[in-house]
Amino acid sequence: MTLPTQTGDPGSAGRIHVFAIADDGTPAAAPATTAPKDQTTTPGQVFSADVGSVTGGVTGSTGLPRPRAVG
Repeated sequence: MTLPTQTGDPGSAGRIHVFAIADDGTPAAAPATTAPKDQTTTPGQVFSADVGSVTGGVTGSTGLPRPRAVG
């Protein structure tokens, strides 16, 4: 890709921004949820609740797909 030389002040004239995202086409596992068991508490008492769990979905510590080399 060849982009033209951009003239002017980038603050007022702006610049071209090119973004690319690559994927190997393998779909992420669908998210699955597990509801917690019924829970009860006594008014005025400290209560620690189990809110369930979620598994699957997009992988990677940042919530984005892991980068892969594209050739």
